[in-house]
Amino acid sequence: MNDVMIRQREEHVLSVNEVACVAEVPVKYVYRIIRSDLLSYAVKRSNGRIAILSKGLVGVKLAYDTAEILTTEGRRQLIRRLLDHPEADTVREGAVSIDIQPMKSTVRQNLTALEKAKGMVEIDSEVLSGTPCFRGTRIPVYHIAWMVANGDEIPAILEAYPRLNEEQVEAAILYAKAYPFRGRWKRRQAWQEQRPISSSKIAFEALSGSA
Repeated sequence: MNDVMIRQREEHVLSVNEVACVAEVPVKYVYRIIRSDLLSYAVKRSNGRIAILSKGLVGVKLAYDTAEILTTEGRRQLIRRLLDHPEADTVREGAVSIDIQPMKSTVRQNLTALEKAKGMVEIDSEVLSGTPCFRGTRIPVYHIAWMVANGDEIPAILEAYPRLNEEQVEAAILYAKAYPFRGRWKRRQAWQEQRPISSSKIAFEALSGSA
């Protein structure tokens, strides 16, 4: 996805969580950027909900990455110039010149990856009550993301779920960031239909450390 494609999709709106994921900026900081009115007309509000035009993605990253070197007003001016001239590769505020090509590259790559991740996910009311699963499977996407977040290594996950590949695991991580699970994920939800790989019996004395 190139700059022209992003500009052509400028009316495409994203949620705050999607923006945070694509721009690699903490969600709370995205809200701070919005409250500071740094994104100008790239922010849309409707029925109490906030969305950001895709043309504002680079602006979000710019605001975050320059927070330590520019004032709020300085960043506001930079982002306004960027919104008015999205084809620019650099933006300037006073004596400070910012190369935004790396930011554009990051946004393009993450936006493409998110679109691809969404394509790997299927929501079917007939499958696990509508829980997002990898397309063609009954494997919940959030469970895989949960495993990674809890320290499971990707090779171990692939061994437990041989139908998945590394790309799908990475997609689960990205999907869960952009569309966080509401509530507390219960491990039982993912394992309830799986048979144990192995089992063993351990003497109570061994558990207690008794001789």
